Amino acid sequence: MRFENDVQGEVDITKIVPFKGIFSKLKDKEYFATVYVNKELGTIVWDNGADLSPSYTHQSSRIG
Repeated sequence: MRFENDVQGEVDITKIVPFKGIFSKLKDKEYFATVYVNKELGTIVWDNGADLSPSYTHQSSRIG
């Protein structure tokens, strides 16, 4: 991920996402790849409504 403040890195979502409920579809690699940035929310989202907290993904990013 690259953030507006030029911080960039990788976020290992396996450590932050329970893959249950709304996140269960993210186990499917093809569905996971449909992720996109919602500029209004300022974070990544999927069509089923799953999203990740922008502050948490920023803090969890590993510079790589």
